[in-house]
Amino acid sequence: SIEVQTEIDMATIDSIKIPRFILQPLLENSCEHGMLRDQSLHIRIHIHYDSKKFVIYVMDNGVGFAAESMARLNKIFAAPSSSNVVEGREENGKGIGLVNVNKRLKMRYGEEYGLTILDSAEHNSCIEVNIGRNVTIQQKV
Repeated sequence: SIEVQTEIDMATIDSIKIPRFILQPLLENSCEHGMLRDQSLHIRIHIHYDSKKFVIYVMDNGVGFAAESMARLNKIFAAPSSSNVVEGREENGKGIGLVNVNKRLKMRYGEEYGLTILDSAEHNSCIEVNIGRNVTIQQKV
């Protein structure tokens, strides 16, 4: 079974507009790679903002990231958005969705925004999403 819990700062509700297909690959990653057979997967999404950015945490109780994978992906995430996206793909195709999301965030909001995989004692996987606050996004529904 899969349980999703959301924690949203209510002051954020009216002011944040998340671009399409930003959270979906992160949730898919939790389900696809984090969930073990016969395990209940608990995904927590926490959204808040500070004076400069919106911060979204996607956390789960899955198997987590291997230290090597986490370091490799965080190095790619920190690289300029002009970097080659294919660098993020492992031989089995894993990682490309997260790299694509990171690149799209950097291109839309600036190089200081994007993804970071955090080493969390509380959760087995924790991905931090930083989105620019002072950018107006017009999106058709």
